[in-house]
Amino acid sequence: MIRKVTISERTVYHKFVKIEVVVPDNINDLDVSKWLSDSRNSEWSSQIQEAYDKTDFEYGSGVNDYIGMGEEGASCETRYDVLKDSREVEFTQFLGGHL
Repeated sequence: MIRKVTISERTVYHKFVKIEVVVPDNINDLDVSKWLSDSRNSEWSSQIQEAYDKTDFEYGSGVNDYIGMGEEGASCETRYDVLKDSREVEFTQFLGGHL
């Protein structure tokens, strides 16, 4: 008698992209999150998609591989970081969070 088994495997891959968005001068740093959320379907969403299209998949979930990207179980994470000029490094994070 022949016995059969099934073998299943799930492999996780992810993409990570980062773009820069110019925020109008009249938007206060504390209002950047709202401004980005309100303009989600505008130019920056298209820029994110274009970046994804050009980026290769990387093995693994990507959770905790990038600063601020640690949402276990989330199928997608979007965050922003307000950058300020710094003399010591090109840019430093000033303010940010998840959208």
